[in-house]
Amino acid sequence: MENLPLVGRWLRWRTQARTRKEARELLREARRALRKHAHRITDATAREVRATLEALDRAVEIGAPEAVKEQLNRLDEKLDRHLPFARKGTVREY
Repeated sequence: MENLPLVGRWLRWRTQARTRKEARELLREARRALRKHAHRITDATAREVRATLEALDRAVEIGAPEAVKEQLNRLDEKLDRHLPFARKGTVREY
């Protein structure tokens, strides 16, 4: 057991759980965007997005919090760059 107080452990767990949830939602959004709009981007770009998507999926499966954060940011950036027309707006997202 770590030397963190109970509240510290809970906060760390909660942050990691929120990150995992955001990752699952982004994975769902990315798969949907690729399925519906892959014809609007080049094959190389689609492969690049799919590779990042798969890396995030693996990071979520193994449960590595730092890897999940890194891949989450990377996939989010790629979706913003290559598939901005397929993303929900801020108002619709919430």
